[in-house]
Amino acid sequence: MSGSPNRDEAHALQCRYLPDRAGKARQKLLRKEMLRRLCAMSAIAGALDDLPRAERLKRFPPFLGVKHALKRTLHFDADISRAADQTGVQKSAVQAVVFRETLGYGAEDLLLDRIRVNASRGLCQIRPSTAMEADKALGIVPPVYKAYARQLNHARVSILSCAKILKAEAVKIHAQPSEMTDEELLTVFKRYNGGAHYARCVLLYCRAFEMAEKKPAE
Repeated sequence: MSGSPNRDEAHALQCRYLPDRAGKARQKLLRKEMLRRLCAMSAIAGALDDLPRAERLKRFPPFLGVKHALKRTLHFDADISRAADQTGVQKSAVQAVVFRETLGYGAEDLLLDRIRVNASRGLCQIRPSTAMEADKALGIVPPVYKAYARQLNHARVSILSCAKILKAEAVKIHAQPSEMTDEELLTVFKRYNGGAHYARCVLLYCRAFEMAEKKPAE
């Protein structure tokens, strides 16, 4: 029939399309596995995290749940991979911080971002002064304070700064940023946020991302 592709053309189109379908199917499967593991980890983390403080949550509930926090984290996967490659920090550690900071972001954070001079800001909730200290520790000349504060509102800058902070803290304790032990990760995460409960939760999320990447569900 005129205008219809012949069998060879149809086969060629199918061969070109199938890998894309297979890739998308695997990504969907991987995402489901991550969500399953992160939900399980979140249940455990709820007993440890500094997030469920009753009075604070009544006034300032977080905006997003586990499912949406994961979706947001995976949305920035390319930026997270780039930051991890650039700094040498294990990707799962950066993913875990992005996930946890997204999961815990609420109205209080939105308000403080606008009224505090040195408030934690952006996707990874980083103070400009902390980002500047990490740059200096790594031998990088940071932008001026006001410029850095504005730049941290951009996801790509926030993610890269997160990775640089994790690397700087790893270097301080003489750890290998790309292959940190649980004990080293706990120390680094604690220094990132300042809380032992926070560190233990982020470590759980870090391992969940790692397990999902290594063992996608069949």
